[in-house]
Amino acid sequence: MKYFIILMFSIITIYTSYSQKYDYQWLFGYGENKNDRFGLTLMDFNNSDVDVSFFGSARSYSLGFTGSIIDNRQGKVLFATNNCDVRDADWNIISGDEPITPTGTGLGGCDFTDPRYSVAQAALFLPDLIDTQLVYLLHKDFTIDFDAQIGISNYFYFSTIKKINGQYKYKNIYIDSTKKMIGRRLTACPNRQKDKWWVLMPKNHSKVFNRYLIGNDGVIKMDSVITSYVLNEPDLVLGQAQYSPDGTMLGINSEKDGVLLYDFNNENGEISGPVIIPYPDSNHIATGLCFSPNSRFIYVTTAENIYQIDLEENNEVYHVGHFSSRDEENWPVGLGMIFAGPDCRLYVSPASTTYYLHTILHPDEKGAECKFVEKALELPTNMSHDLPNLPQYRYLSGCDTSIVFPFKSTVLEDVLAKIEFKIYPNPASDYIEVILTKMDRWSKWEIINVSGERELRGAYSDMKKIDVSALSPGMYFLQLTDKSGRVITNKFVKY
Repeated sequence: MKYFIILMFSIITIYTSYSQKYDYQWLFGYGENKNDRFGLTLMDFNNSDVDVSFFGSARSYSLGFTGSIIDNRQGKVLFATNNCDVRDADWNIISGDEPITPTGTGLGGCDFTDPRYSVAQAALFLPDLIDTQLVYLLHKDFTIDFDAQIGISNYFYFSTIKKINGQYKYKNIYIDSTKKMIGRRLTACPNRQKDKWWVLMPKNHSKVFNRYLIGNDGVIKMDSVITSYVLNEPDLVLGQAQYSPDGTMLGINSEKDGVLLYDFNNENGEISGPVIIPYPDSNHIATGLCFSPNSRFIYVTTAENIYQIDLEENNEVYHVGHFSSRDEENWPVGLGMIFAGPDCRLYVSPASTTYYLHTILHPDEKGAECKFVEKALELPTNMSHDLPNLPQYRYLSGCDTSIVFPFKSTVLEDVLAKIEFKIYPNPASDYIEVILTKMDRWSKWEIINVSGERELRGAYSDMKKIDVSALSPGMYFLQLTDKSGRVITNKFVKY
């Protein structure tokens, strides 16, 4: 009986330590005029369904681009930042009068009445996984090197927010002044023991990643890790970085090469690779990247398209959505960064100032069954391009499939999920044949190389058999567009 009690106590202790709701309330938006759709939107996952509502009144603030938020363990907003200051849940500034990121050309907006340090993925809250009264804020500067025409990071700041005698105290504890780090792309993954955080920060024009371990004993800068690939800021452009929910991979979206997929060991923070996974139009503003909850699929966005990559099926690429439109105020609505919700769904920002948010309802499902829903949520306020930056919380306690998505939207047509689309022979030498159901719905085809360049194109009427003899050996994507503008993609090899 004694051993049973000890065992149950251990299980309860572990569950209590690891159960968390650090991201069950999201904040984003800017301004304060609710009647004109300005202010902050609160997206709440705490109840039985997802809810969006206007957050308070007279709160003029810009929380987008570089914003990050963190909730307490009960899932209520605790802190928010835009890389200029830190606010508590009552919207009091707790970080002092000076900007928290005092360097870089991204600073300009911090001097305005409506401050914003406009650089995506440049700030990140992390909860201490042992001490419930301690929160970390990681924040980077961003400097434009006009001679090299690139944006880089020269200073990496580590700050703490500690509750002392009932009051939260903000303190900068460490500055890494490593010059010319890759800008933006600040993300984190829990370690294997789930008591600390790993942060890997690449240097520009280098194969080197700086490696940090962050926990209640401070910030430990460990030996750098050398990979097999030279990262250059101009090749990545806006590409988002994310860890996989199982803690084994780091993905970076790259405009030049597509997905850069690194093997990651969250026991020791080592990283190797990457495997390069091209997809059709990464050169058309490669932006978002996010893993499915089961870590099998990677989702990436460009300005107008969203793709799914199946890591268990030879990195097969599926086109699962296309969207480019304007809202009622004539603002453009496209596709931006992607973050995983605690409800096992993925949320895709509009990459513009507008009041719509896209959703992937079933990200663990293959191909069109993942159900990408364009403009799935109409928000009470405008958002500023992208969602607030979040670390990989899903490694701590997974996600909750019981949370209902109550919003009604026009889902990608079911017929697309049932289309058979094959290419034969594959690999091919002189020609390819397209095996395709519902031929009459398609209007055109294009063959795209791994750099995103169009090699061949034609109408659906000559799609049955396509001459590819003039193509150089390599991998290509056959992209089909239907009469409503929707796209599906399959790949083949020319030898």
